[in-house]
Amino acid sequence: MVGRLGPAGAVGVLLAAALAASAAAQQAVAPPRPPVGEPAAAPAPARAGGQAKPPTKGEKVGLARLSDNWPSWLTVSIQERVRVEATRPPATRGAEYDGYLINRFRLTAAVRATPWLQATVQAQDSRVSGYDLAPVPPKSMENTFDLRLAYVEIGRKGARRLGASVGRQELLFGDGRLIASPDWGNVGRTYDAVRLTAAAPGFRIDLFGAAPVDVTPDAFSRAKVGERFYGTWVRFDRVKPLAYVEPYLVVKFNSTATGELGGKGDATLYTAGVRLGGPATKTVTWEAENVIQRGHSAADDTSAWASHEGVTWAVAGWVPKLKPRIGFEYNFASGDHDPKDGIKTTFDQLYASTHGKWGLGDNVGWRNLHHVAVKFEISPAPKLKVNAALNRMLLATVNDGWYGSSGSRIVLNRKATSRDLGWEPDLFGAYAVTKDLTVGAGLAVLFGGGFITQSVDVQRIWTPYVMWSYTF
Repeated sequence: MVGRLGPAGAVGVLLAAALAASAAAQQAVAPPRPPVGEPAAAPAPARAGGQAKPPTKGEKVGLARLSDNWPSWLTVSIQERVRVEATRPPATRGAEYDGYLINRFRLTAAVRATPWLQATVQAQDSRVSGYDLAPVPPKSMENTFDLRLAYVEIGRKGARRLGASVGRQELLFGDGRLIASPDWGNVGRTYDAVRLTAAAPGFRIDLFGAAPVDVTPDAFSRAKVGERFYGTWVRFDRVKPLAYVEPYLVVKFNSTATGELGGKGDATLYTAGVRLGGPATKTVTWEAENVIQRGHSAADDTSAWASHEGVTWAVAGWVPKLKPRIGFEYNFASGDHDPKDGIKTTFDQLYASTHGKWGLGDNVGWRNLHHVAVKFEISPAPKLKVNAALNRMLLATVNDGWYGSSGSRIVLNRKATSRDLGWEPDLFGAYAVTKDLTVGAGLAVLFGGGFITQSVDVQRIWTPYVMWSYTF
């Protein structure tokens, strides 16, 4: 059938699907190598979002590997990912651990009609078995057969280009601390958005307007009603001695908001920040991201801020064959000291990719938080990467409570006498068995500090997982 359609006809079919899905944007400029200890650093053959990693020139990818006569303008790939994990509700006294299996299947098709026009669609089926923690699995786990991606890209590739992407798509800026399409969840976040890109050697600017897709299990997911954001993200990567500088501004609108005293209204949040990093020596690199937020929420003013600072040391001289790296991080996000003063000072992490950034167990988010981490990484074999981390977590203020990785508050206990959330050691690794198959496993253990033990009487939370991913 696709052979009869040809590239022009096929792209027309995909274009119709993309426009029906509204609008979103694909990947931003690929960030530098991620900090030590992040699961994304594993040598998996697939990128976030289920897309196959870029092939070498002339290499066939996806189903094209099955036929010598496959049309060069069509790419079709599949991904199957299975993970077994266990956890317990952190805010529920006496709750038992629950083990369950999650499975995700993705089928992606892309048609390049011309060098400057490409359309892509991706169907996804996400399911969970044995989940007993709630009456129904959360939206991040289950969404049976849905159109996850449907977008059109206009513009040629290259160092100098003007382009646009329209449709339901992933967004990723910086290292994903504010806007991303996290891949750890079984469903994954996408956006309906329009994105314009202009690039030249050493410079790139993206302008975008988007709405997050509200996942609707067992039905076609649509953009979240009453919520949208607009922004610009700029990247300079020839500013010596820095490796990169990324200033940005994002404006988020919400039609429904509740003030501190219960008043109703809309909300506008302005998020401005800069991300930068570079080499300190031949073996030491550093990175930093500092963000401020201003605006209003119903009748309240908003004033918040956050900071991320990190240093990575490539300890090549110790054991060269293991390629060891050590990382040190500090992360802060403001909380609300006074819940009735008419000023909201809790930092909003927007649409972050949180997994692994503040601990592998995903027990905290970038809100009302002090976080310190030491991370270690080795590569015992070319296809094997092993990571370990030790995380220390405290609340910025007891009055604002404990927020989870999704950004929602888990526990509010203003009578607690401690801000201590506890310590979390992590250990995880991934091994590329073949070009298509990757296996991995990990374990996080949160040893609850004073705030947790006083609030929910939890001594520790274990989070183990085993996972395999096949991409063809």
